[in-house]
Amino acid sequence: MASIEELREVRLNKLQLLQEAGMDPYPASVIRDFSLKEVLDNFQEGKTGSIAGRITAIRGGGAIIFVALFDGTEHFQAVLKKDEIDPQLLKLFVDTVDVGDFVWFSGNLFTTQRGAQSLLVKDWKMAGKSLLPLPDKHSGLQDEDTVLRKRYLDALTNPETFNRFKLRSEIISDIEARIAELFSERIQNEKQVVGIKLVDEVIEIMGQPEDYLVDDEIFEDEPQPKHRQSSKPKKKLYRDTDNSYIGGVAA
Repeated sequence: MASIEELREVRLNKLQLLQEAGMDPYPASVIRDFSLKEVLDNFQEGKTGSIAGRITAIRGGGAIIFVALFDGTEHFQAVLKKDEIDPQLLKLFVDTVDVGDFVWFSGNLFTTQRGAQSLLVKDWKMAGKSLLPLPDKHSGLQDEDTVLRKRYLDALTNPETFNRFKLRSEIISDIEARIAELFSERIQNEKQVVGIKLVDEVIEIMGQPEDYLVDDEIFEDEPQPKHRQSSKPKKKLYRDTDNSYIGGVAA
């Protein structure tokens, strides 16, 4: 079995092939037309557009290649067919692309003979070349220390970890939006400066972080205070999960 250093060297060689072919392996930005969830929710046979995501699996070869993508919203399949894409682009894909790479595809939506909604690729670009392989998607990370130190890797192969990170991010964003709303209600003109008095008013309404009852599992990787308060939380957030909205704070 090849070592990490050997695998990295192979991918560095592929990176060089991309550069020699005139393709930037790390473009400053990549513009897509739809997220993968938007594609699936509004799937329309024959519709053209572009998508982007991280490759989680590659199957086939030669005349047809199936590529599994994930962009944080959904999983989706892209299909490269020999007669539907420039032969040089197809060869470059075969020679340089690995599982773990971020790739941009454009083409037409279609349904395979097995009924899988897919994108028939007409063009592709590298959005970010991965230089190290991903953890095995079935067994994931086995070392507990690595799981704690490299949560991003655990999230790539463990749906439970990914969903926990996603939920935590949504909750924090909703709380920030609610705080911004409270400030906006109190600012009378655009020249007004947010002072200590306004901050104290918002704190009086929202409370302190320790005032809330939260699911410890969502924030289990955060540093824990040395001394927990013995008193019960005084406040609860009421969150509309369908619309990602903090409805208010109740004492």
